[in-house]
Amino acid sequence: EELGVDAHKVLVLSNAADPSVFDPARVNGDVRERCGLTTHVVGFAGRFLPWHGLELLVEAMPSVLREVPAAMFLFVGDGPERPRIEADLARRGLARYAVFVGHIEHERLPAYLAAFDVAVLPHSNAYGSPMKLFEYMAMAKPTGAPRLGPVEAALTHGETGLLFEPRDVADMSRALVTLLTDDALRSRLGARAREYVVHERNWGRNADAVLALARAVGRRAP
Repeated sequence: EELGVDAHKVLVLSNAADPSVFDPARVNGDVRERCGLTTHVVGFAGRFLPWHGLELLVEAMPSVLREVPAAMFLFVGDGPERPRIEADLARRGLARYAVFVGHIEHERLPAYLAAFDVAVLPHSNAYGSPMKLFEYMAMAKPTGAPRLGPVEAALTHGETGLLFEPRDVADMSRALVTLLTDDALRSRLGARAREYVVHERNWGRNADAVLALARAVGRRAP
């Protein structure tokens, strides 16, 4: 309205994932074995940036480990916050529970996501559509994520994942413990998450929406 653009010319689309690439049925990797991971793996994939709130995940780790002593935390990615996160883990005596694999090429990412039992998005922002969330979901990973607008638009609490209050470490811990200790819940949420991406939040659907808008605008043109 401020710029004088007709509303019918505007389309807002979230990010998405390619479920034919992020497909658990196509992954036969050995990441867990190579990384020395246990059967209870909480995973994060992405850039180590301030708004991803990785320091909150470090704060949550002691509470999770009290309930699930065999838990391990797999960090996939790199970025400017990584040295601070690693130093914080060492200071808290938690380094032995964390595995860092550094930057992974995008085409190799599905094999690393397959190594997760539970995926986590520790934090985000009020306007971003986190692509990692859709890639987690496409890989049928039950995810804990904060109650922020773009996240809630994609992840339904108790249906395709579990939501926690933003920056609430205790609430994040509870969500992760629930997912780690309930095999049936993990399986159900993961399956529904993948189904949602396959049918709704994929790049093909986004492309179709763009083409439909272009056709509609073209028909309205004088």
